[in-house]
Amino acid sequence: MNSESSDVILAWLGRRSLPRNYYELLSVRQDETAPEVIDAAADELLKRLQRAPDRDGAQQRRWKHLIAQIEVARSCLMDPEQRRRYDARLHRLRSNGNKLEPERTPLPASHSVDANADPMAPVNLPRPSRSTAGDDGNESQAPAIKIDSEKLDGRNRSNAKLPRVKSDASVVTSTLPLRTARRQRGLRASAWPPGLIYGAIGLCFALTLGGFYGVMRMYILPRQAERDAIESQLVHSSSDLAVDVVDGDEATISGLSTTVDNSRLDPFGQNAPPADLAVPAVAEVSDTDLTLPTDDGGDSTAMLAQMPTADDAEIAQRPAVVDEQVVDEKLRTIQQLLKQRQLSAAEQEIRSLKAMTAESASADRVARFELLVDYVSQFWDGYAIGRKGVTGIELTVGRSVAIVVEAAPNRTVIRAAGRNLTYRDDELPPRLVLAIAERGFKRDAPSTPVFEAAYLLVEEVLTPDGVRDRLEEAATRGAELDDFAKVVDDWKRL
Repeated sequence: MNSESSDVILAWLGRRSLPRNYYELLSVRQDETAPEVIDAAADELLKRLQRAPDRDGAQQRRWKHLIAQIEVARSCLMDPEQRRRYDARLHRLRSNGNKLEPERTPLPASHSVDANADPMAPVNLPRPSRSTAGDDGNESQAPAIKIDSEKLDGRNRSNAKLPRVKSDASVVTSTLPLRTARRQRGLRASAWPPGLIYGAIGLCFALTLGGFYGVMRMYILPRQAERDAIESQLVHSSSDLAVDVVDGDEATISGLSTTVDNSRLDPFGQNAPPADLAVPAVAEVSDTDLTLPTDDGGDSTAMLAQMPTADDAEIAQRPAVVDEQVVDEKLRTIQQLLKQRQLSAAEQEIRSLKAMTAESASADRVARFELLVDYVSQFWDGYAIGRKGVTGIELTVGRSVAIVVEAAPNRTVIRAAGRNLTYRDDELPPRLVLAIAERGFKRDAPSTPVFEAAYLLVEEVLTPDGVRDRLEEAATRGAELDDFAKVVDDWKRL
């Protein structure tokens, strides 16, 4: 290297002698292993070169080559494997007795050292260590950094893709693209602030909730709304579902001009209701003689006004005065049992309450509830009769048609709006129950509105005024109900 080139490089580095190895180039100790210290030393040296003067013409090539040397030194010393091999070569050189005295070169008169430059860090000689088995056994010269400006000037720099650092033939050439080194340095220096990390986590959580809500809105909620809509269509007044006549292959729906042809669903008549379900006409109905059809085609006399009475021994033990709050509590229990369709438990409770209040002021109210329990029980008897042979029957509900696919014990499957819906007996929609039960009643019988009114009151489908209208219809047909209509007010009172 000529004197002019050395003077320029020494002025740029702010040194009195040229560096002999990577440690001297970066001004770090050989035992320094902290990557951040090495990285900071290389950055500081690069900043100094950015401020260096006299970089025009031929000096521009030397300046770029020196920057490339610094990047290669940084990469070598920060990579453990490359640094181990580099230290092994230095050790072999020193173990052979070669002295690494720095080249003393005075500062040129034309250049001055930057007054703002940091003082040089002390350079310690490397500690001797054994060479590894994988190292080359031949002795070689020191892997000193050679900055040959004459060779650089003679090369075609436009065709040179990668800057190189060359040592002697025994030393492996280290090559590293400048842009790759800078990219690796950027990855090492990148550290995300905690606020950004927490924000990203919060954003992911919000997106997860939004996705879950979107799935609910697009898939789950519409299906539930469709099911509710189907059930709401099944909840209509009995006049929309009333089956007047079940005769052969036709069932006429009162209030509608359409006729349902059951032969289309059951062409062979396998699921048609048996002939013995035909309800005989009731000539005269009173409050003591309201009948339901039976399976054998006869009449089962179910006295609406006649209820089981307590034994004489129980009557003798009844208290003369009964607390009204106790009576109300008992009636609320019966009310809940009726809503839950637990008829047997409701009948037991009403018998016990009647025995307790036979001679009290609450006797009339309890008697009306007793009639209510009996009427609801008879309504479910009609439902059991109408359920027979209902498989394959179309039930028109408002503007929809529901087909009974299966009517198994405690399991009913209907098809509506292109979907199969399965219900247990305790969760059937009230209007669907009513549509099936009306197949077991004679539509013009005075008792039919009474049973329906009792059931709809318990299920709380109709308003109290709607229940009273049903009872008035029964009275118009000839049913004698006395003060049973007051049970509506008794029910509301609870």
